[in-house]
Amino acid sequence: MNFIGIDVSQGKSHATQITDEFEKRTFAFNHNKSGFNDLSTYFTSDTCIIFETTG
Repeated sequence: MNFIGIDVSQGKSHATQITDEFEKRTFAFNHNKSGFNDLSTYFTSDTCIIFETTG
């Protein structure tokens, strides 16, 4: 299973990916077409995406 946790901010989000092998990667992406294309490169067929809740 591939997990991606996303902390959404205005204009840019920060994310952490944890893989089956317990590899941990942190990255940021902008809220535009290029940024979401970059985000999609981290997806696999068994990706679970978790968003941080905001109050």
